[in-house]
Amino acid sequence: MQDTRNRPDHKHPDYQEMEPILALLQDVYRNLYGRKEIYLPRAEQEPDRAYRERVNRAVFSNRVRPAIESNAGLLTAFELSDLPPSLDEAEYDVDGKGSTIKAFLQAADIAALRDRHCFILVDSPPDGERTAADRLISPIRPRMHLIDRRDVLNWRTVYAGGVEVLEQVTIRMCEQVAVGSFGMKREPRYHVFALVEGGVQHEVLEIREDGVAVLESSVANLPQIPLLCYPYNNSPFGTDLPPFLKASELNIKLFRKESTLDEIEYRVNCPTVWRKSSEALSDRGPVIFGSTWVIELFEGDDVGVLEIAGASIDKLQASIEELKRDLDRETGAFLTSGSTVARTATEAALAAMSLSSTLSGYARAKASAINELISLWCLFTGEENDAEIQQDQSVLEVPLDAQEMQALLALFNAGVLSHETLLKLLRMGRQLPPSFDVESELERLAVERGREIQGPALGDTTLDNGES
Repeated sequence: MQDTRNRPDHKHPDYQEMEPILALLQDVYRNLYGRKEIYLPRAEQEPDRAYRERVNRAVFSNRVRPAIESNAGLLTAFELSDLPPSLDEAEYDVDGKGSTIKAFLQAADIAALRDRHCFILVDSPPDGERTAADRLISPIRPRMHLIDRRDVLNWRTVYAGGVEVLEQVTIRMCEQVAVGSFGMKREPRYHVFALVEGGVQHEVLEIREDGVAVLESSVANLPQIPLLCYPYNNSPFGTDLPPFLKASELNIKLFRKESTLDEIEYRVNCPTVWRKSSEALSDRGPVIFGSTWVIELFEGDDVGVLEIAGASIDKLQASIEELKRDLDRETGAFLTSGSTVARTATEAALAAMSLSSTLSGYARAKASAINELISLWCLFTGEENDAEIQQDQSVLEVPLDAQEMQALLALFNAGVLSHETLLKLLRMGRQLPPSFDVESELERLAVERGREIQGPALGDTTLDNGES
């Protein structure tokens, strides 16, 4: 194996560990386009033509991608206020490609949910030969770049004051290179950012046959490398498993089972014809199959049709339906409990609280990451970051189903849950409006119960029947 430690395309050990997982996630997200052969292997001694036809017949039913994109859509329910003036002006073009900040962050949410995290690079285009007057009239704003996790190849971190600090990182970017008068091709360029004395050094490298060439080099007066791990910036280079990995593996399993079922049905509907002859087949003409299956027979020959019963089809179909239910539960596990199995009251309550914690945790991580992203932007503009991020928590809350409602009421009636906890869980489960004030309701309950205990007020001689 070639030693790549002195080349920019060297892959960090953690990257190598995650590479096959990230490849699977990307293949599933892209509907296995051009990759079906990898997940539908050739059977032993299967002819090449038969294998290609089987692969072409196979259809991948993607149940993971819609789940990722719908979940990411829920996370776009946020509002930004008090943005720095330069970012406020660039709100409808934060990446130099016409993307609004919400559209840009939604794309980041999709990438992060699929791969557990992605990266966002903030940089500023070079001034070129612009004069100071040009910069005053039309200042160059920073830009945001969404970086796929697979393109961050290697990195180095150090601990300063107990905090992990990024010291060096290599990002692979593909650029278009002209070929001839009209042609073009994509070639990788390696952007290396490193902390040096005086700021952050940025080099653009190219791997050539005679070695590594430096295409560009510059140093920016920045206190840190302007790269953000989104949304989990506190653990930027971990190897935690992505949330939709198991669902992706189940989706591949479903693809194989459905392909097997399709192949069995195809064989059942295309029976095999056999022929028994008293003479050597090499001395006879070929069996001709046309639209009506014409077969040439000779005296003493016998012919028949070998029909496949397909007895396993029902069992395979049942297995596929069960796998679909498992997959639906897994893809819905991020937002719903996704269980069709009866649960106890305690299990239902714990599931609701665990789910709320998961969603709220992601929302908090996203809010923190957006705040850090704006701070990176301000490193280039010199502005203060006073932005505020408001996440609509009601969108992230999961409605309680009938079983969960009954379970909560059972816990309350058994004295396990307090009034306050019950009301908060009902509001969290969208059974009460988001504006419902739990504290005010508890105060009213206390007043009403106090009246019931005290009985009629002093001096009130009115009886229940209205007599005095």
